[in-house]
Amino acid sequence: MAGETTDREVRETVAALRAEGLKVTDIHVHPLDVMGHVLPEDSVAAAAGAPAEAAGVGRAPSLSQRLAFGPLADALMRAVFRFAPGAAHREIAHVFAGASRERVLREMDDAGIDRAVLLPIEPWTPWAGVADAYTGDRLAVLGSVDVHRTPESEIPALVARFRERGARGIKLHPNLQGFRPLPEQNPPAIARRLRALYAAAREHRLYLHFHGGRSFFAARADARYPETPRLRDAALLSAFVDADGRSPFFETCGVPVILAHLGHFGVHPFDGALLRKIAERYPNVHFDTSAASAPRIRAALEAVGPKRLLLGSDGLYNSLYHSLAAVVHAADGDRGILRDVLRGNYRRAFEKVG
Repeated sequence: MAGETTDREVRETVAALRAEGLKVTDIHVHPLDVMGHVLPEDSVAAAAGAPAEAAGVGRAPSLSQRLAFGPLADALMRAVFRFAPGAAHREIAHVFAGASRERVLREMDDAGIDRAVLLPIEPWTPWAGVADAYTGDRLAVLGSVDVHRTPESEIPALVARFRERGARGIKLHPNLQGFRPLPEQNPPAIARRLRALYAAAREHRLYLHFHGGRSFFAARADARYPETPRLRDAALLSAFVDADGRSPFFETCGVPVILAHLGHFGVHPFDGALLRKIAERYPNVHFDTSAASAPRIRAALEAVGPKRLLLGSDGLYNSLYHSLAAVVHAADGDRGILRDVLRGNYRRAFEKVG
């Protein structure tokens, strides 16, 4: 496709790939609010009385998507969470009102997505509740561990349960969950729990899916779990690697790793050179495209190539369709690139982890 890809061309391209047998897979979907504004039971109660066409993100792009996840979008997000937390709460509550398995499947159908990997984040979204409610061949659920509340002695058995329930990986959010990825950079008790978690992931061959970048959130949600400190910058690329892209963690973790948001959520400018260094040194590290604009995804393609990128949406905070469309735009409709990013890379590197 020459020039800007139209909505019709996006849908035709995706439909053609699916007709070939490609199972488009979004590997970064939050079916429930993970920021503490909407309790899971609130969403369940709302969903019970919601009509089939209940409001959702659907085709409508989020404000951040309309602003291409640029500096203006981040400045507005920071300002709203800081100065108008009530407005942020109401917006998130609206997005997740009536969240349910059926709604996720509807939005997947509208977007042209065949399969989704759902990401709970303890304690905000309990893993067991998501695993019980979001079942079926089209949905996979990762595990999640709250390193502030889970005793070190219980972590191996918990991770074994993830594997028994069919999880292929563990979602970790250093900013929301209040820890730093390298154990030695945490208080001793948290460091021991992280080492136990990483060892159990190796034993059960589960990949690790980290948030990558900054976070913005409202303080009012912290009261539910006051012992979990929220950190703004604990998941920057500099938390994993040095300026040359070297990482003792990536060298020794022994499992595949995904850095969400291309490692750059809320970070400007984009450091493609550092991504390239990481990709060249560590074949076990991939990057998902969640909350990234087409230009940023294009820059990532130039930096690390199509074999290291994975489709992600950060839904339901963002529109699944527009997240998929951003990848098609970035690839200029190149079906070889899209076969890798929309499915092939995840199938090769992550679905067969175990």
